[in-house]
Formats: sequence, C-alpha cells, structure tokens
Amino acid sequence: MEAGAEEAIVPALWGQDTFIQKAGGSEVIGQMWAFPDKKGRPCCLIPEATALFQERSKELLGQQTERMLFYVARCYRYERPQAGRYREFSQLGFEYLCPDPQRAQPAQPGDRGGLSGFVRTALRTRQHGSTRS
Repeated sequence: MEAGAEEAIVPALWGQDTFIQKAGGSEVIGQMWAFPDKKGRPCCLIPEATALFQERSKELLGQQTERMLFYVARCYRYERPQAGRYREFSQLGFEYLCPDPQRAQPAQPGDRGGLSGFVRTALRTRQHGSTRS
C-alpha cells in the first residue's frame, strides 16, 4: 500500500471485558449487544475497534519497532434510534503502534501521501475487494 499501512481484519465478536476495561464508566458499556457464548463466557458485538488494538498492541507489534495498520470495522451499539446514529455502523481507523508511544513520530502531511493519501488508498483498496488472509 502506498501509505505504508497494512490492513487489519477486525472480528465482529469479542469478549466484553476488553470494552468494560477500556471504556470504564463510558456510555458504551450500556450500549453493547452482550450475551454469553456456548461456554457461558461474556461476549459482545464490538461497539468500537480501538480498544482491540490497545489490548493487543504488544502482540501486533511483535519484534518490529513500529507498525501502521488500518481497518474498516463493522461496529454495533444498542441504543434508541435517532437521527444520524445507527445501531450498526462502519469505523475507519488507523493505528500507529510503537513500543514507546511518547516518542512516536506520526506522519506529517506530505509524507507518503499524508493522511488524505492514506484514506484515499484505504478506500480504493476496500472498493476493489482486496483482503489479506
């Protein structure tokens, strides 16, 4: 990809604990489509994707010094229908992972197409049906 980011495939179903820990007292907790799986473990349809990357950042980074990932995730929130808010929506995200977030050097506009170049490339990749296994 010309922006240097790899596509991450985000699961739609995940353990509730991730979102409870990351959201704290947030409204997301009350808006999760939550239920037990066949073994009785609490799981949910993901209400947002950022928490997954926060939880798994060390695994995703591995031995690399930095890694850029993008995703288009389907997310679900159980809430009263209202104008402009949907129970199912898509979240386009970009995650820059490095061992020391305080020293992260985010791309500047103009670097390899900048963020606008990244978004155009990501959308073009998704439109053409490109997926990674």
